Amino acid sequence: MKSSIALYQALISIDVPEDRAAAVVDALESDMQTQLANKKPTSTLSSLDSN
Repeated sequence: MKSSIALYQALISIDVPEDRAAAVVDALESDMQTQLANKKPTSTLSSLDSN
């Protein structure tokens, strides 16, 4: 969340329109939630490597 606000503020500071800055932040947050593994899947992968 903190990084999202920082990104939004940075985009606004270089004159990116507010609606586009918000769209970038929303897209990044969505990708982070769907594309990045969390602790549980990575620990599952680690246990598979051990076998």
